[in-house]
Amino acid sequence: MKTTSKGLTVIVYVSYSGLGPDHEPGIDPAALRETFRRLHAESIPTVHYLRPALPANSDPALLSQLLDHIVPFAQCTVVVGTKVTPAARDQITRLWPELADPHLSPETADSVWPRSTWTWLHHLPDRFTGHPVFQTNSCALAYVLRRADRAGVLDTPTCASNHCPPRQRDRCRQGDPGRPAITDSTIRAHLNRLGHPGLPFAYRHQIRTVVLARPAPLRDRHNLAQVLGVTVRAADDPDESLWPGRLSGAQPLVIDPS
Repeated sequence: MKTTSKGLTVIVYVSYSGLGPDHEPGIDPAALRETFRRLHAESIPTVHYLRPALPANSDPALLSQLLDHIVPFAQCTVVVGTKVTPAARDQITRLWPELADPHLSPETADSVWPRSTWTWLHHLPDRFTGHPVFQTNSCALAYVLRRADRAGVLDTPTCASNHCPPRQRDRCRQGDPGRPAITDSTIRAHLNRLGHPGLPFAYRHQIRTVVLARPAPLRDRHNLAQVLGVTVRAADDPDESLWPGRLSGAQPLVIDPS
């Protein structure tokens, strides 16, 4: 695995979505394909980021063509639906008129998908069997870094939807070997460092999961998870400015063509 002189692991995400210049002005698809080739030649781990999912890039033939270009060079692919915030709804409906339907609530969904993309993602062509395709960045990073899931994705519907190699699923079930034992004192000390002294929690050591009794900012939950190598569960902070996604229980919204 390619590292810098300081021993830091370098992983490069390259966004290659298949959207045309009307959606992504200034993007050169040929240059992106060359980027994948060059990174691979330098042995730099590369993740293909296929986002956002819009009607304009939802044709299964186009999606398969994208993977054909990058499978020889990327470690895996992450396919992500469209994230819709209240402030962005007017803008997104110009690209995706179906989202103007007043009966829909795309802002409360984890992500929004065209039906054709969702179907393609769950029934990939056989030629991509050996290429991992995830809906979650955390799973892609765990796979590339050869470590177990730390985001609580294992055995969830998202986990079932991922095209994840059996070896990686086994790694997630077994956990990372050599991880230090975690105690209540360890967790309490780290919560103190994050600025949450006295925050009540329960630690379920059998499944290496910390359950916080009060809401906590997403950045602190992620920090706790990554530094200690645990899964963290907590209610959403009402003042959260970051996208909580499926951590808060939000589900994908799949849109049928009109």
